[in-house]
Amino acid sequence: MPTKKPKTRKVKQKAKQRKGFAIVIALIYSSILIVLGLSMLEPLIRDIRVMSDRIKQETLKYAVDAGTEKGQLVGRQLEIGESDVIDETISTSIGDVVVTGTVEGVTDVNEEASLIVLSNTEGPYSPGTYYTIPALGTGDVGRHGEFGYCGINRPVNVMVDSEEDATHRSLENALKDLYPGLTEDEYPVSKTTMVADNLDDTILDWPCHWNKIKEGEVVEIPFYVIVSGHPNDTNADGYLDPDELNLDNFYVRIRPACKPVTGNDYQEICDNTDRYIIIDLDGSTTSMDKEDTIVSWSIDGTQLGTGDDVLLQSHHDDLFVSNRSYITPNRINNFDTNPYSNYVVLNENSYTDGIVGTFRDDSLDIETYLPVLHEGTLSLSVIHTLEDQAGDVPYLEYQLLVPCDTGTCVSAVGDVAKIIKVEAEIDNVKISQEEVIPRKPGVVKFVIHQ
Repeated sequence: MPTKKPKTRKVKQKAKQRKGFAIVIALIYSSILIVLGLSMLEPLIRDIRVMSDRIKQETLKYAVDAGTEKGQLVGRQLEIGESDVIDETISTSIGDVVVTGTVEGVTDVNEEASLIVLSNTEGPYSPGTYYTIPALGTGDVGRHGEFGYCGINRPVNVMVDSEEDATHRSLENALKDLYPGLTEDEYPVSKTTMVADNLDDTILDWPCHWNKIKEGEVVEIPFYVIVSGHPNDTNADGYLDPDELNLDNFYVRIRPACKPVTGNDYQEICDNTDRYIIIDLDGSTTSMDKEDTIVSWSIDGTQLGTGDDVLLQSHHDDLFVSNRSYITPNRINNFDTNPYSNYVVLNENSYTDGIVGTFRDDSLDIETYLPVLHEGTLSLSVIHTLEDQAGDVPYLEYQLLVPCDTGTCVSAVGDVAKIIKVEAEIDNVKISQEEVIPRKPGVVKFVIHQ
């Protein structure tokens, strides 16, 4: 009679199956807990990164100030027209900060050479006389030195040959000098874009009148001048603020760098159609949303009379998108959706979220605050990666136009003895600063060309 097989083996197999299933369940629960833990850590990690960036920015600010003071010391020891370099390493608690820069000697110049008259213009500018920042001919986008085409003594500030003189260089002849032997139709840059329209706007596009600003860099431009005994100083406080400088309008322009073009030896000179097209993280070139801000801006200072802190920042508007004042791809790329034109990204009519003391208002424009602003400083900071559809973009270019009403503006350029340019860097984070040393006795510092 056959005997039944024992059930022991089947019981053991089922036990093993239960153990295997338990391990799977444990792994699933562990994965869920890990995911939850990481998601809870993410805000903490982000906060740590933000704090680290703030510490770096503060450290760099002190370092660039120290570099500027070194430049002042070096500048006092140089003769008129002489130049020198700054190259220092400062040890800090977060690492070594590399401080580099130049002290550029400036010879006497004719004030008229630093002015540009806009009369025939299609831009958003009011017709009139302007200074630029950087000063005409001093921008670091263009080329300086022995083989350069930039210069402060005779910058490009008129359109055609017939307007040239000892202090005015025409854009027409500048192009002829760069491309000898070529006809106008053979220039790597379009004659129509650069000259034929005969618009004053075109002079402003010359690279010598623009400065570079790169990813992670900050530029600060004071809206005041420190003086001593100047007749415009109606408040008798040693400062010329916007109300005393007749600074009731201004234009901030930002544009992408030129793309390399085969056959063009001067890559920084190009038609606007040959510039990079900036994208946001989603690849959009026309975004106007806050999260896609490429360049952050602010104006801070104090209120005349009260001493209350003043802070003006970009404005958000859900109803009227054109009222937003974020500097996003659509403005930098100068698309039709830009409420301005000619690469203007900010002016006195831009709306701002303004804070004065404890009072906050998001319904006013920048112009409203200018008459009461004391020691105001405009800050521009590249806070977004600079990319186009093909890859990295090396830098952006910026320019500030400031009006100069004849007889009332304060000229800085004619009295400049030295220009100090300093940059501090740590872990690929940079901040730059520019200052001028005046020649005129009794003047402490000129900080804006007015």
